[in-house]
Amino acid sequence: MISKTYSESFKTKAAFLITNLLNEPLIAFYAMLPFILRKELNATAFQLSLFIMIRPIVSGLSFYFGVYLSKKSEPNLLKNSVATYIIARIPFLFLPFLNNFYYIFFSSVIYQLFYKANLPAWTEILKRNIKDENSRFDLFSTFSIFVFIESILIGILIGSFLDKSTENWKILFFISSFISISTIFFQLKLKVASPKKIEKNISGNFFSNISKILKNDKNFTSFQIGFSIGGFALMLITPALYLFLNDILKITHQEMIFARLVIMGIGFSLTSILWKKSLIKKSINSLMYYVLFGFSLYILLLAFSKYSIIFFYGAFLIYGISQAGSTLIFNLSGMIFSKDDNSILYTSTNLLFLGIRGLIAPLFGSLLCKYIDPATVLFIGLIILLYGIYIAYKSSKKPNILSVKEETL
Repeated sequence: MISKTYSESFKTKAAFLITNLLNEPLIAFYAMLPFILRKELNATAFQLSLFIMIRPIVSGLSFYFGVYLSKKSEPNLLKNSVATYIIARIPFLFLPFLNNFYYIFFSSVIYQLFYKANLPAWTEILKRNIKDENSRFDLFSTFSIFVFIESILIGILIGSFLDKSTENWKILFFISSFISISTIFFQLKLKVASPKKIEKNISGNFFSNISKILKNDKNFTSFQIGFSIGGFALMLITPALYLFLNDILKITHQEMIFARLVIMGIGFSLTSILWKKSLIKKSINSLMYYVLFGFSLYILLLAFSKYSIIFFYGAFLIYGISQAGSTLIFNLSGMIFSKDDNSILYTSTNLLFLGIRGLIAPLFGSLLCKYIDPATVLFIGLIILLYGIYIAYKSSKKPNILSVKEETL
């Protein structure tokens, strides 16, 4: 039994790492899309805000998929995970032939909807097949290092390639989508373990279940408030960010890729293990304080980038460091707060709040861009982030917020 459990745990870790490594090129190119839309298709601030809204709003819709799974006493997690994974990526295969803004918008809606719908099932598979909590944290920090080293290599190899032709980005999307879909063969080899305890179906209205979680788990509520304020600020500035980078700083594809994939990747990969070690010693809400502080420094350096390109690259280095912590606590928060219970509803709550702030912030940001300059919008985002830091600091000082180490013991 021990050998079988260990074997399934090893296969799950291997499938997780391989999937993320082969999926990283698509994620890297997708992250460049807003900049590409502005530079190649001359997208307006309003179109950029619509595109930016896709991820959070569709993530909110994905919440219902997580609740659907949580209502089943024993859902087919692997089947749901593989199906959503494939559907998310298929539209990008046609991008070389249909590449106007509206098809890209449609493809991105499908990608984000099913990419996020995949998250609750995949998170629960990891929790069931990898029994040891610290092993799961090690896995996330290890994969973070690998994929961002990979993104650094991608940035070095294809930076100048994108500037050579306006058609090259479409080719890269097709190839990366095809490679990403191929990883399902590794996922299909997995066998999902039974839960630690058989739970009753979760009954009641979607939002009533969320209200119960937020009412009964004050630590989780504090986490959602602080994380949402920080996320709102970053989404607010995004339309202004790409106007600022393209119209004011005149950033090229090569400079953007070097900053986004190489410099940010260095910051992310070098600090992932440090964030993981900090999560063992400190509470997740304490780490959120440092994450939000890093993002505020990122905005401040961006504002100074018009004086020197060094500030531009420094901003993305800080962003990479902060994103490493943000990714870790966002992906693991459902597992940490749910403890021995089913994590699906907690993960789905994260997606719901992501959707709520995404419904408001980008549109508000594009509206601000219509009346004030992009640099001022960045400053407004910085003020909101500073308030988020204050909220996160207060929540980190509350009693009975256990660290991962204490929970494990």
